Amino acid sequence: MNISSTSKSQQQEHAQKPEGSRARLSDADLQLLTREGLIELVQELQVHQSDLEMQYDELKRLKSKRMEREIDHARVRYIDLYDLAPVAYFSISREGLILQSNFKATNLLGVPATRLVRRPLARFVYARECVLFAGCKSLPEWATAP
Repeated sequence: MNISSTSKSQQQEHAQKPEGSRARLSDADLQLLTREGLIELVQELQVHQSDLEMQYDELKRLKSKRMEREIDHARVRYIDLYDLAPVAYFSISREGLILQSNFKATNLLGVPATRLVRRPLARFVYARECVLFAGCKSLPEWATAP
């Protein structure tokens, strides 16, 4: 295909063809391009690049929205699994401080969740019961103290 010898209407028809149906330029055709043909080709590529950038931005936006929905779904699922569990759960720090508790734990202890946070779990365990944890290596030192 010799672009430099084609009419303007033929070039426009070529530009309007769907991507899959456009013919590729051979090396010989590229060497025959005129200055105007090269400028037109560069402009067409710039328009195509702009379209691709807009599509990429839209895909990023959609992916971000999907991720937000997945995070919200995971948060709701976490509430179901943790807060509404039929057993008491505590999240504790390495130092043995309560970071979070579920509804069953606050009901069991009779203390509002806000008053449990940053308090030592050992404060709510009888001393004689702490001995039961003495053989467990993964618990912090406070849990093994008599």
